[in-house]
Amino acid sequence: MRCPECGAELPEDSRFCSHCGAKQLQVDQEPHSPSVIEPIADTMEPSHVITRSERPLPPKKQPLLWILPLLLAVCIAGILIWQVGYERTLNDEVSSIQRSGADAALGGNYEIAEAKLNQALAKRPDQPGVRADLATIQKIRSLDDKLTEVQRMIAKSEMAAANGKLNEVQNELSALEGGAYNRLRTRFEQLREKLDLASIRTQAESTNQVEKLGGLLHTASRYQAEDKQEIVNLISDRIVQVGVSTAEQAIESGSYHEAAAAIDEARKYVPEAEKLIELEQQIVALSDKNDSTESQLVFLSGSELNQRQSDLRLSDFKQQAESNGITFSGVFTNASSYDMYELLLEYRAYDAEGSFLSEDWMAISPDLIKAGDTTTFSRKVNAAKPGTIVVIDSVSWYRK
Repeated sequence: MRCPECGAELPEDSRFCSHCGAKQLQVDQEPHSPSVIEPIADTMEPSHVITRSERPLPPKKQPLLWILPLLLAVCIAGILIWQVGYERTLNDEVSSIQRSGADAALGGNYEIAEAKLNQALAKRPDQPGVRADLATIQKIRSLDDKLTEVQRMIAKSEMAAANGKLNEVQNELSALEGGAYNRLRTRFEQLREKLDLASIRTQAESTNQVEKLGGLLHTASRYQAEDKQEIVNLISDRIVQVGVSTAEQAIESGSYHEAAAAIDEARKYVPEAEKLIELEQQIVALSDKNDSTESQLVFLSGSELNQRQSDLRLSDFKQQAESNGITFSGVFTNASSYDMYELLLEYRAYDAEGSFLSEDWMAISPDLIKAGDTTTFSRKVNAAKPGTIVVIDSVSWYRK
């Protein structure tokens, strides 16, 4: 046989070429059939066979530990962003509720305001501003309830109790500052005026002195309360009643001069009262009719006296302040062609601010002032304040 590689002659059944070492094909093998690879286990000695358990394991993959801190940072950042957004939303909600409560308080709805602030405080217990507003509203509501109680007492004519409760509220308000209490202060002033007017009404109903009633009328007129006009009208009616009653009593006793003086005094305060005007005309008529000496009662107002065109002239009118009062004086001249007698001067005193102090009258001496004659007068007003002035209201006399 020949070697298929080098062509050398070889003995039959040679497995390898002795010249080139090439492996020779066996007779039963096809020339170009692929060689069969025997299993390694078949070519190895039994002692060299590797079992499954002896095979080396593949190396384990290392976990990506670096990603854990990144994930943790992302989570924390997300939580912080959510927390900031939540806090902002919560703060906006609390502020809105707080403003709503403040608006309710300014409108006088203190119960609603307190409920709103409690709601805000439940959402933000650590919010000092809300807690302070709530304390303010609770204080306002407490004082408002006391003022409501005062109003009820006034309606029931419990004046002493109302005055005591109102003084209590005044003491509390005087210790509080800020615009939050302005509504309460306004209501307090209104109730104080209402209480004062109620007291004035009580005094007016019980007094029978025109002078005192005139002082009450002047005081009541200065108040701003809506219901003051009712008190003013009541006092005016009382002045008319007392003036008419006093004049009628004087007429019955035949003292027309006193009757005229009573009417004149009442007309200082209610000059347009029809009853007083009618009675004054009756007094003049009765005086003319009943006076056997044909004397006539003459009235001259202070404004007419100052015009210096009447039968009686005033001159050299002076007012001198003294340590314990004020003295006023002047000169009267009878500028008429008839005699005057029983001159009566009525005057009023006012302080420097124009507030009424007192009123009185004085008889001018001598009783008789002949035509063309003059007479002086002087009068001291005791306990007058500095700046007090005296105003002559009227002068009356009889003429022959």
